[in-house]
Amino acid sequence: WNILTSISPLTPDLSTALSLCHANNGGCSHLCLLAPPPIRHSCACPIGIKLMDDGKTCVPGPTNSLIFAHREDIRQISLDVPYIVDVVLPLPELKSARAVDADRKTGEIYWTDTDLDVIQKATRDGHNIKVV
Repeated sequence: WNILTSISPLTPDLSTALSLCHANNGGCSHLCLLAPPPIRHSCACPIGIKLMDDGKTCVPGPTNSLIFAHREDIRQISLDVPYIVDVVLPLPELKSARAVDADRKTGEIYWTDTDLDVIQKATRDGHNIKVV
C-alpha cells in the first residue's frame, strides 16, 4: 500500500516540536502527529487500521472488513474502527467489477469483470494479479 508516513508543519517556531517526530518517527510505527503540550505528539494509523494498546504500533491491517465492487474499483471498509470510510484497493484498472470474494486463508481477492469477460485474482496490495 502507498501509505502516508509523516506530516510536517511548515511553521518555523515549531522546529523544536518537529524533532519529537523527526527522531525515529516519535516511536510511532506509521504516523507521528504533533500535539500541543503537555502531550506534544501522538501516534496514528492509516484509515481503517487500529492503533494497538501501546499507543505507538498499528496492527498490520484490518482484521474484520467488508470488501465490495464499485464498478471501476474494489473497495474495503474496516469493521475494526468506530468510523466508516471506504478505501480503494490498489488493484489493476477494472472496467466493470460485478462480484467479489476473498480467501481468508491466503488473503487473495477474486473478482469478475463483465466488460473484460474474465475472473481475476490478486493479493490485497495489488500484487500477483492472475486471470483464473
